[in-house]
Amino acid sequence: MSDALIPDGWTQVKLDDVCSIFSGFPFKSASWKTNGTPVIKITNVKRGQVSLDSCGYVSPDSYPTDHKFWIQSQDVLIALTGYVGELAFIGEQHTKCLINQRVGCLRSRGDHVTRFLFYLLSTSELQSNIVSLSTGSAQSNVSPRSIESISILLPPLHEQKAIAHILGSLDDKIDQLRKTNSVLEDMASALFKSWFVDFDPVMAKQESRPTGLPPEVDALFPDSFEDSSLGPIPAGWRVAGLASTGEFLNGIALQKYPGDVLPVIKIPQLRQNSSEGADRCSNGVAPQYVIDDGDLLFSWSGTLVAGWWTAGKGALNQHLFKVSSGELSTVMLKHWIDHHLPWFRLVASSKAVTMGHIKRGHLDEAKVVIPEPTFKDYADSILADYRDKYIINGKQILTLTNLRDTLLPKLISGELRVPEAEQMVAELGL
Repeated sequence: MSDALIPDGWTQVKLDDVCSIFSGFPFKSASWKTNGTPVIKITNVKRGQVSLDSCGYVSPDSYPTDHKFWIQSQDVLIALTGYVGELAFIGEQHTKCLINQRVGCLRSRGDHVTRFLFYLLSTSELQSNIVSLSTGSAQSNVSPRSIESISILLPPLHEQKAIAHILGSLDDKIDQLRKTNSVLEDMASALFKSWFVDFDPVMAKQESRPTGLPPEVDALFPDSFEDSSLGPIPAGWRVAGLASTGEFLNGIALQKYPGDVLPVIKIPQLRQNSSEGADRCSNGVAPQYVIDDGDLLFSWSGTLVAGWWTAGKGALNQHLFKVSSGELSTVMLKHWIDHHLPWFRLVASSKAVTMGHIKRGHLDEAKVVIPEPTFKDYADSILADYRDKYIINGKQILTLTNLRDTLLPKLISGELRVPEAEQMVAELGL
């Protein structure tokens, strides 16, 4: 950027001028344990955050003597190998963790705002710059020294703080909504398991124990069991195959519909509940293959997952089912799919010559328990309330994500100034 285009008061500096960058600790193979202190590996640096799923663990006798290898609030972590440039920001509340080799750590020098640097490094321009510095034919690698040499445009401290606050507030709200949705899913799943798998209220009534439910709800449950192909189930209820209780519409090969209108929803998009990075197709796709907010999707191949779609209109690709209601509502179908997912995944893994999958016959084999209509309607209404809140939150996540992605490059470059961005955020009531 020429001096004429640099915003007033901003300066061009090297990244090394504002933060230190170093690699994590090279733990020896004998250091790894099945539990202990978490160690962040490159696979744990995902989408701006640290996920400790499948992290490593070490015991105190393996701790490095240099305390710099412990994460600190306001650190920025960066993958130096593999998905080079993948970032995570460490907030004020974090788990006590160590940093493994090939995970880089950026720490501010002086008063510079590290969260601003996190957003700066998140821009497509800086991400491309980092990737261009990587080496290695089999697996990409980049060194801290190479990253240190990157030239950045730095606003005054008060603007760094303001930009980090605007973007950070949006990300914090997104994170809060995701956590709320996780809680909603856990609550709904626990209720479903209690009522439809463990039959807790029926068991309590049979044993003359209180169910803990309001009288009008208590009265909806039978007080005895009867035999079935699954074993004892509540009296008056029955067993059916999952496939017969709803419609499972398989997607289509969307490369036959070239265009740039609808995002093509494949397994990665379902996993992230986002159309970011999706291929595109024309709007000539038959209406039944167009999905929208609130649709239930289920991938039957590769990564088997089921979820409520909340990222707007898209086209249903092959290897995904759009699940519609039949004898059971979509909310009940979602819980039964989740209940059988461990078995579905086991079946798929046994067929994983190329990409594991299940067949429609396995949906027939997966059994569900159907209550009498009055209780079914009541349970639907309770579980649908959790679903509806989840979808509302999911749509707000999309709105906030789009706003953040719009503001980020413009704020970082100085094209959009802080007062204008604050007004845009205020107009959304945030």
